[in-house]
Amino acid sequence: MRATDPAHFAPPALGGEPGEGGARFTVWLPTDLLREERGRSTVAEATGPTRALSILLVEDERLVARAVSSLLARDGHRVAVVGSAEDAIEQLSAEQADFDVVLSDYRMPGMGGEGLFEWLRLHQPERLERLIFMSGDMLSPRTQAFLESAGRPVLAKPFMLDALRTALARGPRREAVSRPGAARARTPRAP
Repeated sequence: MRATDPAHFAPPALGGEPGEGGARFTVWLPTDLLREERGRSTVAEATGPTRALSILLVEDERLVARAVSSLLARDGHRVAVVGSAEDAIEQLSAEQADFDVVLSDYRMPGMGGEGLFEWLRLHQPERLERLIFMSGDMLSPRTQAFLESAGRPVLAKPFMLDALRTALARGPRREAVSRPGAARARTPRAP
């Protein structure tokens, strides 16, 4: 067995404590995602030129946060990473806070993405247009209902690097990159 075989490693549990986080799942990122990709220019050409963005990444799972922030940094973006909605609010409340995008997980312990959305709506409504959600819980009716009503773009986890780049190139507009409920069609059925 090679050291890179998935069976060699015990899969990490992702998601919060029972009743606080998303579904348990494992994210295996191909090592080529962490290297410079060939064909990168075709994505940039298809989505238009991108500029360096200042991104607040709100993700409670360290491995996911590290992988996403690394990929964003390699594309030239400035990334600040926090592990909760409460920490994001602290960052957004700072006088010098000037983020082009808030890229937030939806299901996290504490107030989560829903609480962050409500705080932004009440205290910094101009930043709502800068919010993009990520979620690995696209099958939950509650998650689908909230994301539909929020009207913010959503990246269904696990997402490909191209989907992330497309979301950032389009800007955080109201149309979803991955529509809630769309993951159902892509989810393989158990035998």
